[in-house]
Amino acid sequence: MKENHAFDNYFGTFPGVEGLGAGRSLPDGRGGFVETHFLDGTSTPDLPHDRESMIRDYNGGRNDGFVISAEAWGAGLGNYSMGYFDNHQLPGYWELASEYVIADHYFHSMLGPTIPNRLYSIAGTAGGITSNLLPPEGLTFPTIFDQLETAKISWAYYNESTPGYLPLPMHFTALRSRASMVSKLLPLGQLATDMRNGLLPAVTYVDPQSGLGVSEHPPENVTRGDAWTMSIVSELVRGPQWSSTALFLTWDEAGGYYDHVPPPQVDEWGYGFRVPMLVISAYAKRGSVDKEVMDHTSILRFISRNWNLVPLTYREAQANDMSSAFNFVDAGTGNGYVMPPPTPPIAQTLRERRPKLPASSSAPTDDGTWVIDRGV
Repeated sequence: MKENHAFDNYFGTFPGVEGLGAGRSLPDGRGGFVETHFLDGTSTPDLPHDRESMIRDYNGGRNDGFVISAEAWGAGLGNYSMGYFDNHQLPGYWELASEYVIADHYFHSMLGPTIPNRLYSIAGTAGGITSNLLPPEGLTFPTIFDQLETAKISWAYYNESTPGYLPLPMHFTALRSRASMVSKLLPLGQLATDMRNGLLPAVTYVDPQSGLGVSEHPPENVTRGDAWTMSIVSELVRGPQWSSTALFLTWDEAGGYYDHVPPPQVDEWGYGFRVPMLVISAYAKRGSVDKEVMDHTSILRFISRNWNLVPLTYREAQANDMSSAFNFVDAGTGNGYVMPPPTPPIAQTLRERRPKLPASSSAPTDDGTWVIDRGV
């Protein structure tokens, strides 16, 4: 899982997707307008992407507050919020989108910043957390790692170990109290070697979030992030586990960049805005655009269906399971595969009640990784 770029910011001009089109502009709050435009560079300043700013960006489904939010942070930032990159800065990502599957209705899970959205990707909920501040006493709701450990399904979480950075799973009290689980948090530098040697477990999360400068969080160089990602994808494709692997490459949240598609509001938290999602696999529907509505909990739903696990939350249970991105019958590998049917007793086993939908189509007021799956 990379960081902080909207779908339109990376793929708004990619052929065949629901992209930017021509002549889009947003008000700057001072009587002027800023148009969408190509970014002639490889980075931008950071933009506002807290929950309050995203609710302003969304503006009741009009998606017209991005420039105003950015200008409130600093004069001139609104111009960056309307900019987009393309294949000139992102040659690897555009190649992957052409070769495999790009999903153009994949949303981050809530209107808010990195941490809550990453929590959705591993737990199906943010537990009411709306900022990047986590309680020092730790988190107590269950994660996919608890499920995998209980079911004896192998897993790992590759991450960078830098001073002052605690990997997100270590904020969960149940995980950090068990040495057997802590041992599955592995250094990011080991990932390529493990791919080369066929040592990936059944489910792998990859988190290049902190110190290498490849997460693409502004003001990092997006071309450098693209090149690093492609080096990892190349190891996977050349490695011995390629024929049984699905790689989901996505971004945790939109980062304050403009996206023109209003996100569906499925509960009081979101969805958030569109972010890129690339599905890379020998079983992927090669060269296609997936139009199904998905979010970060869709990755969890794919895992739970593939290994017959009970969904962690109602949000996960209702999510698209991403099977629309695959052709398991004809993958060109000689190995047919059929995903198990969805788990039957979902309603009886969910730990969360069905959430109430917002009273209107507007966003709530503020009173708020990639994943590599083996076994396909």
